[in-house]
Amino acid sequence: MKTSVVSFSDLFGHLLVNGTETEKWKYVRYLTMTPEYAEMYPPDNEWAKCAPVQDLAAIDLRCNHEAQLFAHNTSTATVIAGEEIGFRIVRDFSPDLTIFHAGPGQVYLSKADDLSTYEGDGDWFKIASAGPINDTQWELIGGIDMNFTIPLTTPPGTYLMRMEHIMPMDARFSPQFYISCAHINVVGPGGGNPTELARFPGSYKREDPGLLLNSQFEDLDKYVAPGPSVWKG
Repeated sequence: MKTSVVSFSDLFGHLLVNGTETEKWKYVRYLTMTPEYAEMYPPDNEWAKCAPVQDLAAIDLRCNHEAQLFAHNTSTATVIAGEEIGFRIVRDFSPDLTIFHAGPGQVYLSKADDLSTYEGDGDWFKIASAGPINDTQWELIGGIDMNFTIPLTTPPGTYLMRMEHIMPMDARFSPQFYISCAHINVVGPGGGNPTELARFPGSYKREDPGLLLNSQFEDLDKYVAPGPSVWKG
């Protein structure tokens, strides 16, 4: 059986609430191993869950590999609209692990009355996007978190919150998606009405400029992330 020493991870298994790291997989849906990774690593090895989703038509584009099977075991975190929240990578392999892949991080919300059975097949609206910080560097690379704010006027209620870290590729290859979904209950004044909506799968196409890059570290100031614009509430 193969063993590896790794120095990077794009497996976002921790929810952050006001900067506080919560227990791994408590509020974030657990994932299954993909068959090719299951043959390489021991059972329940976290590294075996790091395989990206690359099929834009796959149900796994919603929340990653068979995450819907673990919805009933996932707790719901209460968050206050207008406050900071985030995702952090799993660092069981080493405390020195960082986010590795080149590309943007984006966050979507999808409202659902019963998160324990919701598969993410409804409408999503984007609330955050972390892209390049200049023409040669991405914001997330080398860090361990993606932090953002729940818009103040987000309608109160329970949501599936989807984070995607995308590695765009040139036309020869499929883009890579590293996805995690958390259960949250938003408390706040409400009053907002998100209008630009997405569906997964369905809203992303291979020819989207945000998924096609000839170089991952050049001319990034021209980059436009895929999907609708960020709703700021």
